[in-house]
Amino acid sequence: MNIEEIKKIELSMLIELDNICRKHKINYFLAGGTFLGAIRHKGFIPWDDDIDVGMLRKDYDVFCEICKTELNQNMVLQNYLTEPNCGLIFSKIRMKNTVMSENYSYHINMSQGIWIDIFPFDNIPDNKMKRFFQNKFVFLLKNLYIIKSGYRNPYVNSKIYCIAYSISKIITKPISLKYFISKIEKNVRKYNNQETKYVYAFGGAYPKKDILKKQILTNLDEYLFESRYFTACKDYDLYLKHMYGDYMKLPPKEKRVGGMHTIHEIKILEDKNECSIVNSGR
Repeated sequence: MNIEEIKKIELSMLIELDNICRKHKINYFLAGGTFLGAIRHKGFIPWDDDIDVGMLRKDYDVFCEICKTELNQNMVLQNYLTEPNCGLIFSKIRMKNTVMSENYSYHINMSQGIWIDIFPFDNIPDNKMKRFFQNKFVFLLKNLYIIKSGYRNPYVNSKIYCIAYSISKIITKPISLKYFISKIEKNVRKYNNQETKYVYAFGGAYPKKDILKKQILTNLDEYLFESRYFTACKDYDLYLKHMYGDYMKLPPKEKRVGGMHTIHEIKILEDKNECSIVNSGR
């Protein structure tokens, strides 16, 4: 399977998400490199291979609930509430009857199909000290939960990392996944009943970049991405400068890489009755 075939499957899942959101008036926005691709390339960044979508928490919760009954039967919504051992504090829509497993988690008994990412954005306090402590506590819980779920990092072999990983495994052994999930849920939602200026994607990969003014994410417009229009921030220039600086400038050739280097296996399952769940110890 080549990258163009993967992109077609990912685009079909984005279209499904868009259909559900339009039907139920749920706001969402293209995020990260997906939004950059829409502005700079009118579609996927040529060397990129994933789709990222964001939602404010209230929209995210409604979307997840609706997916229980309305998501295309060839797809599955994956998060720590639907698959407690998946290690995700955000959601993925995965395509059944496919496999795109990662080197970190290919051995875990969970849905392993081709995916798109959906990140909830939660209110965070305007007070920087409160924000700091909330972020650090959730970061700790998230990483302990990921380790408890069975994730391994094959790219780090330093002695310090190995010691820290071993200690974390010992710490998490008597603690249930359910405990970590409930603690994470409580703490990421801590300020959602308060009016705050900023929101944050706790599941994102860029701690400083994923802090955004809520106003930016509530004023939306439509942008062409491949064959169809999808919603994203109206002030695209402000968002993309915050994320990437001079976003219209192409990176040097040696930096034009996607995330395929982390992939363990990609395939379409020949037996359509087979489910894209990889068993532990595979």
